[in-house]
Amino acid sequence: MKNRLGIALLLMAVALVTLPTKARGQVYEFSDSTGRYRVEYVRIVEEERREYDTIRWRHNFRLTLGTPSLVQIHLLKGTLYEVEETKIYTPQSASDRLAEYRYHTSPTYMVTPITIEYSYYINRWLSVGGRSTLTAFYNDDRNIATNEVLRKNCTFVASAIASVRFEYMRRKYVQFYSAVGAGVAARFDREVGFIIPMYDLTYFGIVVGKNLYGFAEVGAGVSGFARAGIGYRF
Repeated sequence: MKNRLGIALLLMAVALVTLPTKARGQVYEFSDSTGRYRVEYVRIVEEERREYDTIRWRHNFRLTLGTPSLVQIHLLKGTLYEVEETKIYTPQSASDRLAEYRYHTSPTYMVTPITIEYSYYINRWLSVGGRSTLTAFYNDDRNIATNEVLRKNCTFVASAIASVRFEYMRRKYVQFYSAVGAGVAARFDREVGFIIPMYDLTYFGIVVGKNLYGFAEVGAGVSGFARAGIGYRF
């Protein structure tokens, strides 16, 4: 009995090794003098990929929080969170030159970029859509002697970006992707505003989940440098 069992196991091992690739994933049956045997070759990774490929998502909504990127630095024309300890005006009029000794601007801070996004799956690995990002910078005008707040200043940056996303590793619960986008950004405050061309790139991103999922990515552009958020697709 033990000899028959050993022979059967040996034949099964040989079948797994010699089975043609195109036949793998199918049932393979053989028989000999010891009996009839049934072998099925299964590759877990391929099964997970096939199961993910059968999911027909079409719509994808995402909410993202990001850290500042070089784009925000450029738009602010300062550093990430704090422009400088004290900024003295350099006015033109005599009254403004007098005010130079009375007022200063506090450090400038930034609200983290917040992005909402919608995309539509053209096929299993390619989606197109759009994203909108809002961020803000704020500081105060203060009395140089008493540090009393005389005026609050706030600058807003809003963007509208058309994007394309490519998934290059797809499993049931994990996907890797990259994305490119282009559009416009508007910067405005109480005194001036302007619109400029803008880009947004995702160098690398990872999604973990199924319909409801979390994600993290690294990129450049108006959405920020390091980003993370949640999404829902259906």
